[in-house]
Amino acid sequence: MNIIAKNRGAGKTLDLIQIAHNKPELIIVCSSEIEAERIFAYADSEGYKINKPITYDALPDLSNRGMNAWSELLIDNLDNYFKWLTKGMKVNTITFTTNN
Repeated sequence: MNIIAKNRGAGKTLDLIQIAHNKPELIIVCSSEIEAERIFAYADSEGYKINKPITYDALPDLSNRGMNAWSELLIDNLDNYFKWLTKGMKVNTITFTTNN
């Protein structure tokens, strides 16, 4: 797992767009349909071709798109994903394994 950590407005989403452009099998996951449209339009305006991003709510439907547990995702704004995952509860601390 790679982690892109930058300040707000510093190009994290553009980094994901570039990865998705170079690896079309990867899909960007974001918080809302509005955000998905914004990312898709931004990619197009910068000359990148990507699959339309999906929302967190659409994650359970990925098997219908031929994706499985071994597929890889690009998650935009992980802090928003945690807020969605925990139904709005504030996450104080997380841990993760770095050798994947």
